[in-house]
Amino acid sequence: MAEDWSADEAELAEDLERAIITGLWAIGDWALYPKLCAAAGLSDALDVTPDALRVFLQGKLEAVQPDETQLRIGMLLGLVRGLWGKPLDNRRTAVSKAFGEEGPKSAALTGRKKRRNKQAKLALAREILSKRQPTRTGTDKLPFYARPIEQGELLKWTGGNDRIALLAGDSGNGKSSIAIKIFEQVDESLTMRKVAVDASTRDSQIKSINKYVDSDPDVSLSELQQRFATYLKKLPPRSILLIDNAPDWEAIEVLVLWSHRTIVTAEDENIIPSDFGRTLIRVGPLSLESATQLVKWFRRRADIAEAEHFAEAVNRNPRIIVDCLGMFSEEDMSLEDMSEVVEDDAGAMLETAGTHTRSVHKLYGIYFRQTLKDDPVVRWCIAILAHLNQSVLSKSIAAKTAQEFSSMQDKGKVIHAASVAVPLTTLKSRFLLELTRDDIYMHGVTMRLFRKVTEDYRLNVYMAVVSRYVSDHSRSLATLDEILPGEAILWMPTLMRVVLNVTSDDLSGWFSKDFVFILGELRRGFTQRGEYIYVQHALEHFIKNKSFSFVEDSHPDAEIDEWYMSAYEFGFFSRSTIIKMFENYPTTPGAIRNFSHLVQINWLLARASYGIDDFKVGFEDELREPMELTEVEWGDRLYIGEIHGRCLEYLGHLHTARRIVFDIISHAQVSTTHAIDSARLGAKCACLVGDPPGAENYFMIAHLRYGAAISARCLTRTAEANYLIASGWFQRAAGQTDLKEMQKARDSFFHGAYALYQSGMRRDAFAAYIEAVALDEWLKLAGVQADGWTESAMHNFLTDLHNEVDEPHLTNRRELISAIAAGITSGFDQSAIATISGIMVRASSDFSDIRTASQAAATILHIVEVLGEAPRLELYKSVFLTTMRKWGIQEYDQAERQKFELWVDHLIREDPKSLLLL
Repeated sequence: MAEDWSADEAELAEDLERAIITGLWAIGDWALYPKLCAAAGLSDALDVTPDALRVFLQGKLEAVQPDETQLRIGMLLGLVRGLWGKPLDNRRTAVSKAFGEEGPKSAALTGRKKRRNKQAKLALAREILSKRQPTRTGTDKLPFYARPIEQGELLKWTGGNDRIALLAGDSGNGKSSIAIKIFEQVDESLTMRKVAVDASTRDSQIKSINKYVDSDPDVSLSELQQRFATYLKKLPPRSILLIDNAPDWEAIEVLVLWSHRTIVTAEDENIIPSDFGRTLIRVGPLSLESATQLVKWFRRRADIAEAEHFAEAVNRNPRIIVDCLGMFSEEDMSLEDMSEVVEDDAGAMLETAGTHTRSVHKLYGIYFRQTLKDDPVVRWCIAILAHLNQSVLSKSIAAKTAQEFSSMQDKGKVIHAASVAVPLTTLKSRFLLELTRDDIYMHGVTMRLFRKVTEDYRLNVYMAVVSRYVSDHSRSLATLDEILPGEAILWMPTLMRVVLNVTSDDLSGWFSKDFVFILGELRRGFTQRGEYIYVQHALEHFIKNKSFSFVEDSHPDAEIDEWYMSAYEFGFFSRSTIIKMFENYPTTPGAIRNFSHLVQINWLLARASYGIDDFKVGFEDELREPMELTEVEWGDRLYIGEIHGRCLEYLGHLHTARRIVFDIISHAQVSTTHAIDSARLGAKCACLVGDPPGAENYFMIAHLRYGAAISARCLTRTAEANYLIASGWFQRAAGQTDLKEMQKARDSFFHGAYALYQSGMRRDAFAAYIEAVALDEWLKLAGVQADGWTESAMHNFLTDLHNEVDEPHLTNRRELISAIAAGITSGFDQSAIATISGIMVRASSDFSDIRTASQAAATILHIVEVLGEAPRLELYKSVFLTTMRKWGIQEYDQAERQKFELWVDHLIREDPKSLLLL
């Protein structure tokens, strides 16, 4: 009856009636709907959009009872699926069909429809104005409070054509909740699929992607992202990828590049590079009304004024409201007392927590102190979770760290790993974390606030992590090059958190030997997984904070050199920088245990300075004899032999290099990684001297080792890369009359190059990539149609390597490949001779690059033949001598001379495209 409805409800129902007639999506002047806008908290006309009202009304509609009334008003407003944007007649017809109100028009039927429609509008108006609290369920699942403006903007984006939507704002403001809510509302169809990834940590991203892509448990994140990118490309064109909790651009770049459309949530609104268009949706704190409702969900008996006071005190941040009211019951602390604690030091800003609130950390401190008398294990768990700085942490690592930490804190209260489940459940019951079967999830702002109040425990937590890892995974020096087991790999992100948050001052009380061991494990672990980028981050931190100085001063060790050398391979250090860093390094044999390290340093300096000829002379005159006379371990001997083989291969002594490599891989003690690396070198030498059976033999050795490593679950990303490249050399040697095999060879080089890139070997990756480019140019000249291999994200990384690593001899070689391909395609002229002559001189004089110099000389011989000029005998002789060296012919031999003449005649007269493959 009319008296059942208030005046405010009746006025709001009139606004709803006008909105039904006009259509929410078609309203132009929102000033005509004052009650509706005010009820939605959209008093500013700039905030009012059809999508914002749609989100608000859909949230309220869910609470309307009975269901028939909910459906009727939803259909009239166009909020039911299929009716948004439809004319009024269509919506009214849909209502009539749904409720059996069709038939001949009559006054009775029309009156009945109007009464029911009015009742539905008034019921929705009452629900909008009621401010009714959500009902707490048995699971105590936190309610979601609608954010009409932000949800409306995101909903509008889903119907548009922009590729990227970014929800950005302070931690705890509800970005994830908004994104997930809208994501759930979007319907899948033939043209749209939904995919979601939690990018907060490396492990959480791996687990998310594994829901969509089948992969081996040991696959690296980088490799998994590439497989996922292939999956994303195949989705329908309107598909949406939700990337939640993005930490930085690097962690999500590949996913964004290959997704059709992407929603990203992040704290940094500049996370997406400026050259990417994106819709930015800033997510601020909750509205006062919603924040108050959230407070009252916890504190039912609190009056509105108290709830509003507390909500404002904590800046209406929903995560902090949940944390604080989860930690304290009404009996523990009243709302007013909590507000006073927060406002006690109103001028202080908690910048370290990133929340820009007042002294809310004091409440976290009070709770942390109270747990000491109630349950010290809960207290220890809070400190551990806070300082390990991971929103997703493995339960097993947390439990083992807690066990070690407890023994440091209280010898009489050492806990067992299994008993950590009890305090974790306690923290879950207070809404401070979430648990799955394997992992612990704690929100970022919760961790940062607890970190502020547990600072005294920081170093002890880090020491517990290091101590437990060393205890579980220490091994002898002789086995340090072995593959890290899966459980050790699981610790890598945690160890990285530790080393990135300690300074040289922190380390003064540590065992330097343990810290050096951890550094080595990190370098080996991330390189093994093909995730060298994390090693780079750590190195940047060490250099900036001088963390290495402690280790170098108190415990000199080759491990620091290993970090510097790996950084050079990555391109983090330039050639001139690495030469300067090691300019005072001893160049003569020292202690036997450091002998292989000495050779390694000398080889590094030779490559960086292009003094490879001098290294060969020095090695054969000064280093080889001491190695043979002393008790250098077989593992070191084999590694040194591999360096010698690399040196000879670079200088064009391919036959001798093959012999040395064969001796290495024939030895039973050679590791899988070194065996496959040496087999790659052997296959290259065999291919370049024109020995397909030899290339096949080396490839088969690599293949057997590769298969054994997979079976034993000990395959590193570097070994996988070298196996792919060995495969490329074999396929190239065997397939010059088979275009499909040559395509396979190109792809093997390409994928091997990318695997090296992931493993931090970017200089070697550049060399392998150039082999792929040369083969691709050869395939084009052979008439093979372009197959799109350059369109992948991997190619984008590799093609920029000439800007990322200072390898001028490789850049010089790439220029030669381009000049040969262009000349054969369009015709050579005199300018080509000048260009290629310059490349030849640089290769020979500046870089000692025998292969490129000889290739350039052979190309000039072809050009002068094409132009009808007189033969250049000095170049002919140069190519001849280089080829004899390559084949291992020591003295002049008439048969070999005739063989060479036939080869070069065929090359320059009949098959010039093979110049690309010299």
